[in-house]
Amino acid sequence: MEISKLFPVQVALWQETVGPGNFERDLCVNSPTGSGKTLAYALPIVQKLLPASAFKCLRALVVVPTRDLALQVKQVFDAIALPLGLRVGLAVGQSSVADEISSLVYLPGEEEGPEFLSPFWFQSKVDILVATPGRLVDHVHLSRGFTLKHLRYLVSSEIS
Repeated sequence: MEISKLFPVQVALWQETVGPGNFERDLCVNSPTGSGKTLAYALPIVQKLLPASAFKCLRALVVVPTRDLALQVKQVFDAIALPLGLRVGLAVGQSSVADEISSLVYLPGEEEGPEFLSPFWFQSKVDILVATPGRLVDHVHLSRGFTLKHLRYLVSSEIS
């Protein structure tokens, strides 16, 4: 990503989450647009989710208010997570719920599913999901196999 120096918000969050602070606790960050918030939370999340596991489950969820912002956030996660073997999903309502769920969850009997996946069980295809609120609600209520029960990290972002 050609980053040579972190912004102050990125340094602060790294120190609180991975560095000397290294506590598991809720954090609230307020920083202006363009200050590097996305990378500030993406770096520690990716670091904490390593190493990537063969058994995929949704462990991090980022909820953002708009499709455009979701696409931007996914690009940042893709740049730092994909090379490390973590998969990032997107749920923003650009396609049908059925098409989205097929990109997020291995369905029973799906040919490209993991060998150890029982025909009666579902497994996530992603470790990290970036979603808009409406589409997230759709998946929680309508999508078989979609679950938040393994979630470790939740980021809720709003435009200010």
